[in-house]
Amino acid sequence: MGASALKRWATVLPAALALLVMARVAGAEGVDCATASTSIEVAICGDETLTAADAVMTKLYEQLLQRNASIQAEQADWLVSIRNQCTTDECLAEAYAARIDHLEKILKEPAKTDIDAASKLPQASATQTKPAKQTGK
Repeated sequence: MGASALKRWATVLPAALALLVMARVAGAEGVDCATASTSIEVAICGDETLTAADAVMTKLYEQLLQRNASIQAEQADWLVSIRNQCTTDECLAEAYAARIDHLEKILKEPAKTDIDAASKLPQASATQTKPAKQTGK
């Protein structure tokens, strides 16, 4: 390896490592195919469709994680009780499709902070919403 290649790696490697660390800190759940060890991970990495589904699901999860950290527990539960129970690629594909659909629906909902803020807005009182009675005079 030449000096220019080493210099290039010396500049790129710290940035790549920083991105990797940030992804792990954010709670990224994507399968790392370079270190796949379980039968589920090997199955996902061995199928392009499943690998793509895992990438889509991970991106959605990361977006939701920025809005609501409580999604971590739900994601961990899904991994253990749904995805990791699959024994076929078909089961994995169905599990990912359902999870992606679920995460997309959550993303379309207003963020919890938006709902909390809206609930603190002053509410119209009953006298403000009812028209005044007209007298016949």
